Amino acid sequence: MLPPKKHVVNNETLPIKWKKRVKSDSGDDCLGVVDDESNHMWIRKEQAPIEECDTLIHELMHIFWHTGTFRLPDDMEESTCRNFAPKFVRHIQDNPEFWEYISEKIRHAYSSGTSKPRTSTPASEALSVSATSGTEKKKPQS
Repeated sequence: MLPPKKHVVNNETLPIKWKKRVKSDSGDDCLGVVDDESNHMWIRKEQAPIEECDTLIHELMHIFWHTGTFRLPDDMEESTCRNFAPKFVRHIQDNPEFWEYISEKIRHAYSSGTSKPRTSTPASEALSVSATSGTEKKKPQS
């Protein structure tokens, strides 16, 4: 399978560029990076398959952060992405039937036009994280 050259986030098509060498904002070599303003993604070519999946999910989480999908303090962005991405990849790896089921349900919903995913979580269900304690708590209803 060829690597994706684009993806859609919040109805916006964003490019994914695959490069032999990727540099962070500080000029260091890295596995992937997202431009904070355009949300364009650059991914280093020739990573191990699991590492590549981790990098794609990690960078996608940065895009979710920049587009307001996550409601967490900005100083938690990198640590949240670093902690979540490998756990997510591992869940996919350990539970292929779970992800096949979800993929099939999504394909069916879109092909039949019967449903669309929620674009946000209702305030009554949203979780926020305290910047000082790092503990989850229910977000107050509006």
